Amino acid sequence: MRNGQRERFWMTELATPLGDRQHYPEDRIVAQMAFEDGFRKVRLEVGFPYTDMELWVSMIKTMHQRCFANVNGKWVFVRAKLHAYDPDHTPAVLRAELAATLGTKLTRNVVYLSEKKIGDVFFALM
Repeated sequence: MRNGQRERFWMTELATPLGDRQHYPEDRIVAQMAFEDGFRKVRLEVGFPYTDMELWVSMIKTMHQRCFANVNGKWVFVRAKLHAYDPDHTPAVLRAELAATLGTKLTRNVVYLSEKKIGDVFFALM
């Protein structure tokens, strides 16, 4: 929801090869993350020039790689259901928690902005 209106976004993979890559310093971001509860919770003080969604995806991906270290495959972002997100918020602390494993290949993760629950982000094992 944004300004009282429901919005939907989706991505479609094209057969076109990538023409440009942007460097994303995920290692620097991961180095600033704090983990709790056996890697089932992650926290990040915002200080990077990226969107909250980009940071939440990095946080959750890393959390899954550590929490499910013995699982073969690649964890990928599949869906976000954000109920209370304001893109114009002041800088804040980002948090994510593994809320549920749905079968063996799908997870639901709760995301927070300054301790306020914003919604759920889903990841799948490919």
